Amino acid sequence: MNSKNRQAIKNRIILVTIVFTLCACDNHDFTFDEEKQTFYVHDMLSFYIEPDGEKELFYSYDIELKEKKKEKGIDTLDLNNISSKYQVEACFPNIDTVVNNPKRAVLTPNTRYRVLHMGMGRVYGVKYYQTDSTGKLKNEEEPKSSTR
Repeated sequence: MNSKNRQAIKNRIILVTIVFTLCACDNHDFTFDEEKQTFYVHDMLSFYIEPDGEKELFYSYDIELKEKKKEKGIDTLDLNNISSKYQVEACFPNIDTVVNNPKRAVLTPNTRYRVLHMGMGRVYGVKYYQTDSTGKLKNEEEPKSSTR
């Protein structure tokens, strides 16, 4: 095999790698507006809001779109007025209670929450938030490690 053929094969491998990488890199990031108590989620699949620690004492929320979207975009999740486009399960494990499709998310005051946005396979984003004395989420300045 001459050097021209080798270079052509290398170029094809590089091209295939670049195309695969671009197709596989979905954006599963999300941001939170404290004032509006609203999440802005890129390409929402599954979204979880759960207490970080004493999970059996507080509600956790499993949120998914009822209908999968054909195009990519940003989904808006208002915690004070949850849209009917979402399938929501509020779980209270301590008393084995599940509330389907609550109109708002009720969060426990002075509690740290972990928020996860799950993507395809093992792709996910995790952020931590703290509620104030009224149960409103606040952005954390520095993420705290939950391992010791």
